[in-house]
Formats: sequence, C-alpha cells, structure tokens
Amino acid sequence: MQSRPSPAPHAALRARRRILVPVGLAALGETKLPVARDCARAFGADVLLLHVLPTRAHRGEIQPGEAAARAYLDTVVAHLQAAGVHTEAAVRGGPVAATILDEARQRAADLIILGASLRPAVLRAVIGSVADAVVDAAPCPVLLVRPAREAGVGPPLQSFAAATARAGALTRRLPRPQTVEVARIIGSVGRAHELAADFRPPRRTRRGHDDQRLARIHQAMARGERLPAVELYQLGSGYYVLDGHHRVAAARLLGQLALDATVVEFVPRAGELTRPIGGGLVADRPEPGLALAAPAPAERQHPAPSPWRAGGHLPRVGRPRPPRVHPPTRGTGAAARSG
Repeated sequence: MQSRPSPAPHAALRARRRILVPVGLAALGETKLPVARDCARAFGADVLLLHVLPTRAHRGEIQPGEAAARAYLDTVVAHLQAAGVHTEAAVRGGPVAATILDEARQRAADLIILGASLRPAVLRAVIGSVADAVVDAAPCPVLLVRPAREAGVGPPLQSFAAATARAGALTRRLPRPQTVEVARIIGSVGRAHELAADFRPPRRTRRGHDDQRLARIHQAMARGERLPAVELYQLGSGYYVLDGHHRVAAARLLGQLALDATVVEFVPRAGELTRPIGGGLVADRPEPGLALAAPAPAERQHPAPSPWRAGGHLPRVGRPRPPRVHPPTRGTGAAARSG
C-alpha cells in the first residue's frame, strides 16, 4: 500500500491564520481592537499589530514617537495575550498604506482589520485615504471598522490610567534607582490631560509660576547641579512621570539623553487569578519581590469612554504613591528641591 506523502513544511507553519491590525495611538481607532480579538478567537488566528511611523526609524537612539508607539503596543499585546490571543507587535517606518501592504504580503496575512475613514466622501475622492488604498491593493480580505467618534483622539501625552486599563491585571515591583532615556518617558500619572507633548501646560493655560519654575530647573540642570531623581512608573517599555514633570521638560529642552529616576515597574500577569480592588484587578499571587497594585488615581479631566470597556473586561490598576528615594542634593536653590 502506497503511503501518503508528508505535508510540506510550510503547510504546517501556516496551520494558524494571521490577522494584521494596523493601529495608531489615538483612542479614536481602538474600536477595531475588540473586533480583532473576537475574530482571532473565532478563527483560531494570531494577531499582528502594526504601527507605521511617518519616516523610517533610525538605528541607535530611539525617537520619542517610536518609544510612544512601542509602549502603547506593549499594553495592547498584554491585553490580547491575557484574553488568550497570541499577539505580536511591529513598528515600521514609511508611507502608511504601502507599509501596511508590504507587511501583509511579507507576513502572509489572512485578514486585515482597518479603521474606516471618517472623512467626507468628497474629501476622500480628492485626497484619498489609507483605507481606500489598502482595500484596492490588499492581498487578502479587508475588514473595515467604523471608529467611535466619541472616543476622540486622546491627550498628547499617554495616560498611565489608560495604559493600565488596556494592559489588565498587573503586579507592582518594588522601587529601584535607574537611569532612563528621556525619549522613553512618554506619559504621565494623573496629569496626561493637563499637559502638552513637551510635559508643560499648554500656552493658553500656562501660568507665570510654571515658566519661572521651569527656568530655575533649566538653569540648574545646565549648570550641572544634581537634582532629585524623577519618579516614574514603568509599564512595558514606556515610562510615565509620577513626580518631576518640570525636570523632564527641562531635559527635553536641553537635549539631555537620560535622567536619574526612581522607577516602579508594573508587570502584566496574564492568566493569573485576579480579584477586584476598588474597581480594578490585580494579581492575587505576586511573585517574590512584587507588591499588589492599588487602584489608580482618576485623571483630573476624565477622557471619553473607551470602547475597550464595552465588555467590562478592562479594569483600572494604578498606584499607591511609592516612597520617595532621593539622592543627596548638592544644589541649594529652589530648583534643587522639586520640579
């Protein structure tokens, strides 16, 4: 009796389907993420998240836009993995539509899930849209999901509360001293809706003492004075400012590459038993050296409801304020005390 030939190696490798989901950083586009999760579950597919930078990423030092994208993707990956969906993430640079199509071909995507354009039909006819360009040339089916207008675009800085809502159950590590690249500091704890992308209040709301305080800190840092370490929360590859927004703003103005910091890292706990605490979920059985996370503080200006919360699966996790661990201060001026 003649035996059947064994299947080709590439056939075994392609046993699972792959869904490509291009994502931006705005809450407006998050509507398609629960759709991607449900499709992956229904078809037993893996998800590939793709963020496209306007220009190709430079080798060496990470740029703020790339750091923000990678930090955002970390939280989405953590959520989908916790939901039982195998997920990868990639950051690419180049023309958006062309880059999406290249990734779909190279990764042999079985489905692309895109946010539909909200531009009026007349405007789309004149300047086109990414969705139209992808649909016209895609090597696989494309599912268009209408964005939720009420979600808005979100704040210029990433919000730690929103990041923890996406990531799900977390545990909190003990504080540690660390030198952190300024470009990787991409958000704020509790002040994301008050500050602009430069970690300063917008000009229309800025007060005189804000500029004076920043000037004192800027001068102290320019003179090489040692200021207290900034206090940061880490989630994935992103860092969020708990204390020291003025110091981060001054470092960016000076082109400083790194800052001394006291870092508290929050670690996703996919697959662990969880329980509600104050409206959030935290891990019940932390690893050695980890502490349970308490509820996050509410943002001072509440963002529009996120589509992630529609199914009630995305809790908020956050801080207690970690103990201040500051090195001895050499400077004697006001700038050396805080910022």
